[in-house]
Amino acid sequence: MSHLKEVVARGQPDAGAELVSLEMIEEFSITGTPGQVAERFSHLAQMGVNEFVFGPPFGHNWRETVRDILTHARNLPDEPTTATQ
Repeated sequence: MSHLKEVVARGQPDAGAELVSLEMIEEFSITGTPGQVAERFSHLAQMGVNEFVFGPPFGHNWRETVRDILTHARNLPDEPTTATQ
């Protein structure tokens, strides 16, 4: 991770992108279909997380993406059965 920070700090974000692993993406972001994202949010909320920050990329239209996630979240049971990433 420190090497990644150094590369990006030197103004080489493209070189830094090559250092980002799939595991890092999964650890530091929530990705997937709107249903998968909503399920992950639900699981995190059950763990006590009470605030989420949306950042790009959002898909084709950010409003539509957020609306889709919220629609799926409203349809989830109060107690999620399993966490998905």
